Amino acid sequence: MITKQEISGLNISDYSITSIPDGEWICFDCSDTTPAGQQSLWYKIYTEFLPFSHYNIAPDITLECSNVSLKKKQNYLLLQIRPDKV
Repeated sequence: MITKQEISGLNISDYSITSIPDGEWICFDCSDTTPAGQQSLWYKIYTEFLPFSHYNIAPDITLECSNVSLKKKQNYLLLQIRPDKV
């Protein structure tokens, strides 16, 4: 949850509002925000998570989120997932 204190210095007009579809979502920690780090995360998702999870990534939307506080920078990748069809 983002607190009011964390967003007090943000200009809301710089952002857009997006409707997020209902469904199941998974959140991956992306502590390495370099292009190589992000590529490594996607590689791990496709080689370590998806083959063994019985889920697929839904094609609708993918979200990348950043911590807007002054604390340690933290990024997340949120993927909408659907169960494999059997």
